[in-house]
Amino acid sequence: MWNFNYFRFFLGSNWENVLGFLEIYNKIIITLVVLGVILFFWRRRQKTARTNS
Repeated sequence: MWNFNYFRFFLGSNWENVLGFLEIYNKIIITLVVLGVILFFWRRRQKTARTNS
């Protein structure tokens, strides 16, 4: 948390430009996490289907 405040102070008025840049990476990371969760549950479902048949 302190690092966040330090960089915000250090960047000053350019802080909003950095937020716009990081927003792109946030969307990519969120997409990858969602895909990972979907893949996890899909594989888990396939394993239980094989075990039950």
